[in-house]
Amino acid sequence: MIQVDTALVGFLSADAQLQALGVTGVWRGKAPEGSPLPYIIFLKQHGNRSYTLSRESDRLLLYTIKAVCGGNEAAGEDHTPAAQIDERIESILVDHLALPVAGYKVIELRRDADIDYPERNEGLSYQHVGGIYRIRLSV
Repeated sequence: MIQVDTALVGFLSADAQLQALGVTGVWRGKAPEGSPLPYIIFLKQHGNRSYTLSRESDRLLLYTIKAVCGGNEAAGEDHTPAAQIDERIESILVDHLALPVAGYKVIELRRDADIDYPERNEGLSYQHVGGIYRIRLSV
């Protein structure tokens, strides 16, 4: 949902503590090729709508939001920055009902599940750490 996507990019990009942790960007779906690490990726996993009579009354969305960090595994680079970024994301998003979603009011924002997995590609090791967030909006 474009309104949630816009709100997430703006909110997460503006956070000074995420910037201090080295986050270089917030991207929907995937980061542009060659983007420097670490960064945040988010995407909508699922969404449904509820109606009262013939009008939409609310939406329930599930969003994956994760940090991606990496380095040369052979050099022993540490992947804990992904966990630190994830902790910050959780601390500022959970119950943040003032998230500015155009045309909607956020009535619930909670973390439902954790994500934590490694990826290897061409000698590089990446760590994906994040969560699945339940976002309920009222019209």
